[in-house]
Amino acid sequence: MPVAVMVLTALFFAIVLPKEGKRDLVLVLAAFSMLGLVTGYLTGFSRSPAVGAVLPAVLSLVAGMAVFLMGKDAASRTIVALSVLIFSISLVLGTGWGATMRQTAEDYATSETVLKQRALVEAEIREFREALGLPARFEVETNTKSTE
Repeated sequence: MPVAVMVLTALFFAIVLPKEGKRDLVLVLAAFSMLGLVTGYLTGFSRSPAVGAVLPAVLSLVAGMAVFLMGKDAASRTIVALSVLIFSISLVLGTGWGATMRQTAEDYATSETVLKQRALVEAEIREFREALGLPARFEVETNTKSTE
């Protein structure tokens, strides 16, 4: 996926083909595309409601950058438009990638093979505890001491 985002960055850079002195545009586009990919990946991979925290931060970043650069020359407007566009596309790609990875991990953790392996380990532990004369199940005892 990171390679796909870099290819996307190169395509956006080729569209604009900056003139002399504008070569740093590729760095801006690459930075925003990777930021979008990483943010999307972490949002998609997370089980917590990260969208409620990520979305306002993303919108604030984009709006702040837009306000700052819109006051400059026309070339800056192109940079803003391309940066927002590539960030948005990368964010969507990263979110899909993260969600797919999360689902794959959950499917693996609940697969028949993994559950059988866990059951075998639990049976071995139970047999070992019984051979030592301990109860089959380990119970955590908590000692609560009152403070005086």
